[in-house]
Amino acid sequence: MISRRPAPVPFPVPKRGTDGRSPTASLSQRAFHLIRDNILRGEFPPGAILSRRKLGEDFGMSFLPITEALGRLESDGLVESKPRAGTRVRIPSAQDVREHCILREALETQSARLFCEEAGRDERLELKGMAKRLDERFRQSETNTDADFLFELHTMHVQFHTRIAQYTRCKALCDAIE
Repeated sequence: MISRRPAPVPFPVPKRGTDGRSPTASLSQRAFHLIRDNILRGEFPPGAILSRRKLGEDFGMSFLPITEALGRLESDGLVESKPRAGTRVRIPSAQDVREHCILREALETQSARLFCEEAGRDERLELKGMAKRLDERFRQSETNTDADFLFELHTMHVQFHTRIAQYTRCKALCDAIE
């Protein structure tokens, strides 16, 4: 069964209309975020079969936005589709994880460098506050291994790095970090 509980959002997210959670996001963007969040939470574990029809029923959407979302998730490497076998949550290899970490480090390093050049005083103060809250949550994670807590921590971490990228004013970098 799919959890319909929205992910906690500890930081304000700018209204860009493309985050999948804003009221102006398309159905396929919303489906993308719902499916991705369920994968990251472990509610759709590696190897789990994803039925387009069932997902559409669970999310109150038609087949088309679910298909578009799964296509995007496949290009992101989270799911894989095979003819006559269907779509399932992809099981990453050790090499996949290593390469993802290398790429992520490169993007975040560039993002931090550009942030230092572009960010104004208020943006730096906002990020400093986010960093303090994130550090506190990381300290709490030493004793709290609840899946929802860890997902919230992951969400905060992603939002922190997304915000840094947004303040670089480089759309291509923001898209890559996303």
